[in-house]
Amino acid sequence: MRWILVALVPLAFLLGLLIGLWGSDTDPGTATKNLEASDETGDGSNAVGRSGTGEATDLREQNERLKEQLARLQGKLLVQGMAAGDKDEEPSRRDKYAPMKWPKNTPPAFGPDQFERLFRKIAQEAEGEVDIVGIHCDEPSCLFVRRVPAVKVSKEWRGLFLQLKNTDTWKKHFPNNIGHQGAKAQCGDGRTESVQIIWLIPDEWDEHFVDDTEARRWIRVREILDNWKCLPPE
Repeated sequence: MRWILVALVPLAFLLGLLIGLWGSDTDPGTATKNLEASDETGDGSNAVGRSGTGEATDLREQNERLKEQLARLQGKLLVQGMAAGDKDEEPSRRDKYAPMKWPKNTPPAFGPDQFERLFRKIAQEAEGEVDIVGIHCDEPSCLFVRRVPAVKVSKEWRGLFLQLKNTDTWKKHFPNNIGHQGAKAQCGDGRTESVQIIWLIPDEWDEHFVDDTEARRWIRVREILDNWKCLPPE
């Protein structure tokens, strides 16, 4: 937990500064899009620099933004700590991040109706073998999980990713908004297997919704690795 608390110090300091100016009578759950003061007038002026009642309103809005940002950061760090195996966290806290529902504005290629079919086609088009372990579209975003040869240096992960990204089907349907990570799954006999997980985020999703899917993904990936079934030793 120490590393989580250290990461929260800068935001807590800024939040305390603004609360000292305006009190704490606003709702910490107020939705906001940015930590920084936004310039909605289009004239290039900074909202904090205005005077009179306008300045008072802007300071109160900043207070709300910082509270929201702090709450989101706390949630993200909590989930990342659980995904890393932080034993200090209560297991019940995982319940806060319940499975999510697919939003109506999800493009078909990114959703459960087409994602699996397209990625299986991508695997067929790719040069070399693609060992698909699972495609999980029970909630957003879909996760493509593959077993890969033992990875020794970080640039090898990039090469494995490009093996899929360079296919015609990928280029046609998934040009941007790509995420992928490499991991090591533990086998019961002490061995490890290299795992690559890929997900895609459509532009249509709201940024707060994307933040929530990121928090959920840490838990989902942890569950995939915890239940990993290794191949028999050669």
